[in-house]
Amino acid sequence: MKKVSFLFIFILLFATDLVLAQTDVRVLTYNVLNFPDATNADIIGNDASRSGYFRQVVEDAGADIIIIQELTSDAGADMLVTELNNNGTLGKTYNRAAVYTSYNTFSPLGNMLIYNDDIFDFVSQTEIPRNNSITIGSKTTISPRANSHYQLSMRNPEAECPDETVFLDIVSMHLKAGDDEIDLVGEDPADRDRRALGVQDLMDYLITLPANSNVIVGGDFNFQTSDFLGPVVPYEPAYGTLTTTGSFPLNDPLGTWIRNTASEINKYTQSPRTAGNPYGNGGSGGGIDDRFDFWMFSGSIQSNSNFVSYIANSYDAYGNDGSDFNGDINAGTNSEVSQAIADAMHYMSDHIPVIMDLRFTFPSSNCTVPVVCAPSSGTWAN
Repeated sequence: MKKVSFLFIFILLFATDLVLAQTDVRVLTYNVLNFPDATNADIIGNDASRSGYFRQVVEDAGADIIIIQELTSDAGADMLVTELNNNGTLGKTYNRAAVYTSYNTFSPLGNMLIYNDDIFDFVSQTEIPRNNSITIGSKTTISPRANSHYQLSMRNPEAECPDETVFLDIVSMHLKAGDDEIDLVGEDPADRDRRALGVQDLMDYLITLPANSNVIVGGDFNFQTSDFLGPVVPYEPAYGTLTTTGSFPLNDPLGTWIRNTASEINKYTQSPRTAGNPYGNGGSGGGIDDRFDFWMFSGSIQSNSNFVSYIANSYDAYGNDGSDFNGDINAGTNSEVSQAIADAMHYMSDHIPVIMDLRFTFPSSNCTVPVVCAPSSGTWAN
């Protein structure tokens, strides 16, 4: 009997030693609509007001990683981080990527990463080369903006395992807007083909990363449809390249959709306003009827083969409760967010954010030998 008891205790201790340490995080992508704009003195649309709306939305969502599109200056990134840290109520400390890059002299727009500095370390960032082009007549066209790649790392939260580290690769994309067809006179490709250039730039880059990388790709993709086969217009070849036919296929948790269709409303992210440019910052109106903003993720996250996994059913067009088809997000009662948050989304941008949750898992052994997970290698090594 004593032998059985001893064996049971040994098995229990061994099993306890192998319990996995886990940390769940929320990622959020947000097109912040030409922020900041120091020339705008509108009481709702000025920079100080919009910083506050941004903080309210990010805090209500509980985001740990935020990627931004349509940021107009480096100072704007500082403004948003300062607002989160000085006036935040969640007790989180946020930081930002080191470098801001814009891609248009006359209307500068760029990406940015903001992250929870309490649980993540910033590793690196890269502006992905724009190597793909289309030539029509004498004019050669590339994607209007580069995709931005950021890498973060998370250390094991267990005090005895400080050297166990998991890496996450994050890409923010802002693809060409619009549904214009090819213009032979102006020698311009169709807008869908410009989006395809940006996606091919991404595919060419992702295959250079280590195998089994934990990659999440988000942003404002401006896709008009999920039909990528054609030749019926509209079609969107870039969607197929991202999800099916490309060299590094990504997972779209919501799958296909049809724009401006009431039954599909829960997937839509633009526009939370019926009026265009109501607060002096530009933007589109027309109400909620398009799916432009996305998160997608790599096969390693889908299969949980490299210590990061997608938490099922966590993907959400945040604040879209399905009741405002072609309407304002703050009209009536919103069943997903408070009236104050619905108002903040309406005032902040002509997009709403998209969120999803990820789980980071660490083998919580006794760590008597320092252990580290090489970037995106998928293996723990002594």
